[in-house]
Amino acid sequence: MIQGNAATGGVTAPPRDPVAGALPPRWRRELWTVLAVVLAVKLAVLAVDHVPRVFLGDSVTYLHGALDGVIPRDRSFVYSMLIALTAVPAHSLLALVLAQTVAGALAATIVYAIARGGLGLGALLSGALAVLTALEPAQLFYERMVMAEAFGGLAWFGFIGCAVAYFRDGDWRWLPAAAVCGLAAASLRMNGLAVLLAVGGLLPAWRWLLHAPARACGRRCLGAHLALAIACTSILHVGYRHLVGHLTHAPPGYIGIAGVFELGMVAPLVQPADFEGTGCPPDILRRIGVPLRDATMRESQIWRDDGLWPVMRRTCRNAEQAAAIVAERALSERPWGLLPMAAAIIGQYFDPVAERWRMDSDLGRLDLGADFAALLRQNFNLDARGIPHQVTLASSWFEHAREWFTLTFLLLPFLAATALLRARDEAPAATALALMSLVLSVSALLFQHIISYRYLHPYPPLFLLLIAWLAIARPGRRRQVPAAGVMKVSPETRSG
Repeated sequence: MIQGNAATGGVTAPPRDPVAGALPPRWRRELWTVLAVVLAVKLAVLAVDHVPRVFLGDSVTYLHGALDGVIPRDRSFVYSMLIALTAVPAHSLLALVLAQTVAGALAATIVYAIARGGLGLGALLSGALAVLTALEPAQLFYERMVMAEAFGGLAWFGFIGCAVAYFRDGDWRWLPAAAVCGLAAASLRMNGLAVLLAVGGLLPAWRWLLHAPARACGRRCLGAHLALAIACTSILHVGYRHLVGHLTHAPPGYIGIAGVFELGMVAPLVQPADFEGTGCPPDILRRIGVPLRDATMRESQIWRDDGLWPVMRRTCRNAEQAAAIVAERALSERPWGLLPMAAAIIGQYFDPVAERWRMDSDLGRLDLGADFAALLRQNFNLDARGIPHQVTLASSWFEHAREWFTLTFLLLPFLAATALLRARDEAPAATALALMSLVLSVSALLFQHIISYRYLHPYPPLFLLLIAWLAIARPGRRRQVPAAGVMKVSPETRSG
């Protein structure tokens, strides 16, 4: 067994070739073994529950995009393309469920790689974390949903894995890989956008600040790595945003009407002065029926007929442009208003009525309507009339995990802060994982505009990884780190 050291927090760490930095054959065999085990587990569950599920609104948009080739303006067009590549040729949503099951298995294998190769945990514990991730309630449920979470989760953990590997090894090749995975994640789900940009684009700087041995590389090395990370992240994300703008005939954004959703997020902060020069009537706020200052009603500001956005759409000259301008003004001038809104949303996780309503919504318990039912029957040979209220293994597992989701959501920032303090300068991979978990948690707490268990899909694996590392790691006495010009370059330092 490889002995623990200060760099890994007292736990085992995978040996690496000093030249190529590659894992030895034994570790690669472990990855293939874990993938096979996880796939077997998932296929066994799939044999019991292979019922595809739909979320009225989102799923309708995704499926129309896949069938008609129309670029969705309010959802990910990338996910529509994935449906077009899987379910449409097969005339069955089961093909999509199978593809999402494979994506879930790959994501669980990445969790194993992070635990084993990054955090240096033992093979059995890392394998257990992979299996727990594979069987996690939200993961299983969204592998059956016509929603972007399963593919988005794979891209998200691909990004996490690349970031952890860069923190551990300092190999510049992880930077473009992280940027590609980050863009893939953002193109499917925007939940972790703050992490993808603020951490992903500045990975070398974070490593320099939080891992003292990294400073032996020198400022020139830091500058080169930082320039590469910023260039890769900027080029990919700016390019993608302009592509979306071109395809949807809208300003650059991750979706065509990004400004509308930003407006809904900050609606309680909006003041009459924010509409000046936007082409909206001066008395527009008096025409709104949804209580503007109620932070728990922000979703209704977008979707209800008397909400802020529908009223703007009817009365403003260029409603989408006005929405983006008003949202930017409200947030930039009153950012402190995010705190009471965050408190209101957190409170809803402890409100039995609110959490019951949201769980039913996330489960898709709404009548599909004759048109959507006909679309599913004609294009995918699926009689979906009873599916919204059908109780299956995955839906029941998801429904009974409300407390689990809430626990991971609210405790993750505290776990991340604890791990960051313990890991700094001693365990680079744990430092990276804690940093990304902390940024994800803080950004979600501030900007999550509704209670939603769907939005908590990325949390449980991060929670499990940090719990495992904190339980096993035994950081020793912090070493004295010589100045950058004094430290000798060892083979380990040379390879990362």
